Amino acid sequence: MTQLEKQLRASIALVKKRKKPAALKAKSMKLLRNQGYLVADVEHRLPFTQGRKFGFRQDLFSFGDLLAIRAEVIGADIYPLKGEGPRSFHRDAVNLIVQVCRKQDMKERIRKIRSLEAHRVWLSIPCNRIAVHGWYQKKPRGLWLCEAEGVTL
Repeated sequence: MTQLEKQLRASIALVKKRKKPAALKAKSMKLLRNQGYLVADVEHRLPFTQGRKFGFRQDLFSFGDLLAIRAEVIGADIYPLKGEGPRSFHRDAVNLIVQVCRKQDMKERIRKIRSLEAHRVWLSIPCNRIAVHGWYQKKPRGLWLCEAEGVTL
């Protein structure tokens, strides 16, 4: 092997292929659909916005990635979340805004949501709820798991 080939192999070894980020929003959409929700992606990209070269993503009310709706049955629990007791309604609708993130970012996202006025307005309506889906990967098999936590007033 020539010196040039050795240098070429060494430079290729240093350039690691970037792993694609996991599609966490798609995982949350599938999870919610399996629970009987009708789900819409409400985050959208604003390309080439003033002062930004590549644009940015805008969430619903500055915190929501997904909007999920479902009609409730008499006495059914509404999407039980960590930190909340079960609540029941007599045939009501459930409107759920979901913020999707990695599990290690959940506390920061919840803190940000609680700092916004929009979250208080949204939760002032009895059938509206906010959830944060924190995804993490179980190491041995690479299985993705979701920890859901409700945001309250």
